[in-house]
Amino acid sequence: MLQLLENAEYKVNSILDGSAIIARMEKVLPDLLLLDISMPGIDGAGICEEIKRNKRLGHIPIIIMSAHNDIKKMAEKAGADDFIAKPFAITDLLRVIKRNLSLIFSGTKHEHSFLNKIWEVGH
Repeated sequence: MLQLLENAEYKVNSILDGSAIIARMEKVLPDLLLLDISMPGIDGAGICEEIKRNKRLGHIPIIIMSAHNDIKKMAEKAGADDFIAKPFAITDLLRVIKRNLSLIFSGTKHEHSFLNKIWEVGH
């Protein structure tokens, strides 16, 4: 998925272990976070809740990815901005990413640069 997002001209950082994500975000802010529910060590929903409670980080859009049947309910409960059910077509993922980025960069030059910083966590 990393290569597909980079081919779509997004700058992507892939992080397999979500346990250090908050500390990393304190140093460099992503424009958007793709967060898998199932990760080794820490639950993606818990990470999402923690980020959304953080005054400095809570504005960052989070898209939760999962193959769970009730992904919509899980995403809403965690405070995620959006969700996508696995398996998904890359075109669907790109549509969800673009929709969420356009909400935060609406009408700005940054929206059209396509070099948005996306962090993919736990995929």
